[in-house]
Amino acid sequence: MKVTFDSLGLECAADLYLPEGADPDAELPGIVLGHGFGMGKAALVQQGRHFAAAGFAALSIDYRYFGESGGEPREKNFPLDKVEDYRNAISYLQSRPEVDADRIGIWGTSFSGGTVIHVAGVDRRVKAVVAQVPVSDGRGWLQVLRNPSQWEELLDELEADRRGRFAGQPSGTIPSIGLSGERAVLPWKGPRDTSMTTSVPMALESLEKVAEWRPLAFAREIAPRPALVIAGSGYDVIHPFSMALDVHAALEEPKELTVLPFEGMAFYGGPGLVASLAVATTFYRTHLGSTVAEKQKALEPTAASDSDR
Repeated sequence: MKVTFDSLGLECAADLYLPEGADPDAELPGIVLGHGFGMGKAALVQQGRHFAAAGFAALSIDYRYFGESGGEPREKNFPLDKVEDYRNAISYLQSRPEVDADRIGIWGTSFSGGTVIHVAGVDRRVKAVVAQVPVSDGRGWLQVLRNPSQWEELLDELEADRRGRFAGQPSGTIPSIGLSGERAVLPWKGPRDTSMTTSVPMALESLEKVAEWRPLAFAREIAPRPALVIAGSGYDVIHPFSMALDVHAALEEPKELTVLPFEGMAFYGGPGLVASLAVATTFYRTHLGSTVAEKQKALEPTAASDSDR
């Protein structure tokens, strides 16, 4: 079902997926899902349905300025705004009568894979986090997508844009996603997908904010809550394998790392997504449970105590 929630005065749109026939007072564990760079919640339908079928209340969100959410200019990509939207989505999910407010997990892939690390590091309400092919360093990520000459050109562009904004000019723009060789934030191989919000260019000011963003610094703050990093072993420039390893290394126990035999783009659909969702579901069931009945069962004694023997 379509729902909305307030995030610092702006209305954010979301899709709420519930298990079929769920009781209004089911006390389900909840999961907040956020989309990757240049995408929208339309890219999270399969994920939302999967987690609902597995017994979770799943809330997939459009960040402010993206998709069906409010805010101008469109596609304003300030990472810390996305952190706030995740946190307010958690608050909304906690307010739902079907949800157990003490059993909330978060899930993110690619750019949102880094965002969930930041969110979990600063918000103790998160009881379990899954970061899939995460971007852990905004500046390093923008740089690895370019050759040295292109990187210098982008830095020059960002400096010129800041001077222009100081002089009262609007920020320049750049396409969010482009085909290989095009001037764009993110190179994309293959046909464009309708889940990508590429119709509106992104402000260059957003890239300045992305370059300042380093969720890796918050990874160690998540413990003692559990974290799972899912990575792909295939060659992938957009989702550097080294960043997933950096996140896992920075995490304190309890932590898990699962490496699947796919390149990063395979995690958006097909067998790669199916495999990663199976891993995430096992992780969430272990740390969040599935239904209130299972939660109560887990609290029951399973064997006689030593004093009873």
